[in-house]
This record gives sequence, structure tokens and C-alpha cells, in this order.
Amino acid sequence: MTTYLVPCGLSILNWMRAYGSGDPSKRYATIDPAAVEDLLDEQEQWRSDEKRDLNVWRSTVLEKARAADVKRWDPRVSAETSTLRARRPSGPLITDDDRIVLLASDTDAGIGAALCVAAVVAVGDPDRIDGIAEPEDELRPGKVTVVRIDGLKPTSLSLGRACEAMGTVLYNALESRPSERVEVHLTGGYKAALLHMLAMTEVAYSRFPSRVSAHYIFEGDGGSAAGHDKAVRIGLRLFPRDQLERMREELSYAKRGVPILGTPMFEGLAWEKYGDRTRLTDFGRGYLAVLGGTRTPGTNDGGGL
Repeated sequence: MTTYLVPCGLSILNWMRAYGSGDPSKRYATIDPAAVEDLLDEQEQWRSDEKRDLNVWRSTVLEKARAADVKRWDPRVSAETSTLRARRPSGPLITDDDRIVLLASDTDAGIGAALCVAAVVAVGDPDRIDGIAEPEDELRPGKVTVVRIDGLKPTSLSLGRACEAMGTVLYNALESRPSERVEVHLTGGYKAALLHMLAMTEVAYSRFPSRVSAHYIFEGDGGSAAGHDKAVRIGLRLFPRDQLERMREELSYAKRGVPILGTPMFEGLAWEKYGDRTRLTDFGRGYLAVLGGTRTPGTNDGGGL
């Protein structure tokens, strides 16, 4: 049993635009170009109509995805499905035991792209798709779950909220099914956040080295995931457990804005001074979420690692 955490970008929308424009390298003879264009139009319509109900729009997207025959789409239509297929070279992309979590940006285009990816993964079956969730929501087996990551958008001045949200999803994936493996796929998604996601994955790996891994696919010519059958496992740093304990302690103090006790280990990396007070960096907010949140040193408040 595996949970796949997949940052989701816009590559599938870019593929649909290329398909509709007649690019022969993007064309599949068995798919009606008009149906693909109709699905793409649905994304554009949502972005121009702020009064539309998200659930109604979601149903329409999935209906048009089935009309576009997504079950026949090649996995190379998106970075996200390319990596999933590389890790699952045979059989369906989603099974009854596994969980696939698409981390969507906090934009209309990001949510639309994630729903399209979900439709491809679920081969058009709406019962396999678990709506638009929040980071702390339950992740159910046998489902593709789209999680909106608050603050993950180009207009954000900081990625702090986004890091905290992604860290919360990673923490929940680890804690909700203690014997399950967690794979983090870093091929797609909002590029500015991939470094943060990798750093958080290293903290998760340090907690559970036998359960956590990260994977990537190198892009081929023209930006396509041409080598989609060859996923690369990313080497992750392993922090000693006492350093994780110290990290959580320091970050708990820094989040409260109070002086750090002892000799600081993570100043500049995960927290910084702000006048007479302290505050977490974007990385620090993500690290603390993966570690389970704040705890009061010397007590059981917040639990252990």
C-alpha cells in the first residue's frame, strides 16, 4: 500500500492546447480533438466566471473528461501522470489500496489542471475522485484526492502558508496509515515550491527512512517527459533523531516568538530574528508541520516524533 503525493502543475492544460492546435506530436488518432478542446474550454470558462459553484463545475469537468475519452490518453499528457506511470508501469494508476494526492496551486487554473489529471488517473470514474480537500482532511484509500494548497500562487509574497499546508498533508499521510509507504513525486507542480517540498520530504524521510522516498523524471526535448518509463529516485539526507527533536523544540519557541534556549542549531535555516522577536522561515513552517506541530519542551504537549 502506497500514498503518492504529487505536486500538480499546468502541464496537462498545455498539452490540451497543443493537441487542439494540431501539433502532430501531441495527436492521438483515437481521440476526438473537439472533445479535448471542449474540456479545455471548461477550464477557461471557470476562470472567467467567479460565481460558478465549484462542485457543479467539478461535475461538468469530469463529464467532459469522459467525453474526451481520458482512459485512452497517453500518460505523457502531463508530468504528474508520467511519473505515476513510471512508478506503476503496469496495471491501473490507482488501486483500491493506494492513495494518490494531487497538491494543487491556489488558483483556478491549478484546480482545473488537477481535476483533469485526477480524471486521467481515475480513467474518468468520478467515484475514484475525492473532491477538493483541505490539507488536514482524511485521505481515503482507492481515491485520487485534489488538495488545494492555500497560498501556493504566483501573487503570494511568501510560500510560508503553502509550505505549512504541504507539510500538513505529508504529516497526515504518514500518521494516518502507519505501515504505508509514502512516495513524493517531484516532476510537476509549481517550480518555486519543489525545493521546499524536497526539504520537507527529507524531514519525513528522517522520521521514517524505510517508508518515505522521492522520485523524479527528467524532461526530454521540448519539455515533454519523453523518458516517462524511467523514474529517478532522489537521494535524501537523513537527520539524526536528536536533531529532529531539537529542530521541533527550536521551531516551537520561534513560532511563539520567544527566546531560544541553549545554542541555536537552525537559525537562518528554519527561523530568524525579527527585531526583538523570532519567526519561522518558509522552510521552518513546513518542517514544523511535518514534525507534528509545536510542542512545549519538557512536557508531553504536542506529543513525540
